[in-house]
Amino acid sequence: MIEYINININYINYFLDKINILCYNINYMNIINKCPFCGGELFIKNFKCKECGTEVLGEFERNKFSKLSPELLKFVEVFVLNEGNIKGVEETLGCSYPKVKSLLREVIQTLGYEYKYGKEEERRKEVLDMLEVGEITAEEAKELLDKI
Repeated sequence: MIEYINININYINYFLDKINILCYNINYMNIINKCPFCGGELFIKNFKCKECGTEVLGEFERNKFSKLSPELLKFVEVFVLNEGNIKGVEETLGCSYPKVKSLLREVIQTLGYEYKYGKEEERRKEVLDMLEVGEITAEEAKELLDKI
């Protein structure tokens, strides 16, 4: 009997976790991207006009940006508001240059594009960008580039 109760409690906890995820997605994205129970991709089945009540039924795909997580959507919003200025994004989000670059790379890949820099090229570009914005000195940049 105790084993049965434990299984039921685990089952209930599982669904409570899924409901929390669903509530989080609704609160922060106004639309959910993934099924809160299995994680599968969701599609839009109908649209309804707020004014006249007309409904359009079908299976509609969402745009690429709907694939972004709440964290990445917030990053894109901050990136656009800062007009692509990485230093401004760093200050707004309170994070480091490498974190901003990592988020940007993640957005690019999530949207279905291939990141155009290889690992070595990417690292060189990051070092040069850090030098350009004054995060490191020329001497530090030279040392980092020599290690690549």
